[in-house]
Amino acid sequence: MKTLKFGLFAALCTLCTLSNGQTGKITYVEPAGLEQLLENYRKANYAAPGVDGFRVQVFSDAGNNAKERATSALKDFQDAFPGVPVYLTYQQPNFKVRAGDFRSKAEARKLQKTIHLQFPGSFIVKDFIQPLP
Repeated sequence: MKTLKFGLFAALCTLCTLSNGQTGKITYVEPAGLEQLLENYRKANYAAPGVDGFRVQVFSDAGNNAKERATSALKDFQDAFPGVPVYLTYQQPNFKVRAGDFRSKAEARKLQKTIHLQFPGSFIVKDFIQPLP
């Protein structure tokens, strides 16, 4: 009786497998425009290397001779803190000097506390940074 039940069970399993029609092949049809969408994503996200982060702004000025004063502030910062990366940028109408490349606000705050005596008006800003490798 047990062999009969087992035989019927095996036959039923075989029939189910054969009737399902699975051949083991997978066909993938790519949606129209997918390649263009991926290309747009690559251009938007890999155009400029870097990530969102924080810097400490040590100088900002607009007006006459603002570029010269910003360059002077940049050199003063480089002389005082030679190991910290510093950047001079222009965002109309201001020339800005920002220091550091920090992933977190807490890291930027450490630098701000270190430099606050020499650059008392410094403050933390969100910026697009170049993280260290």
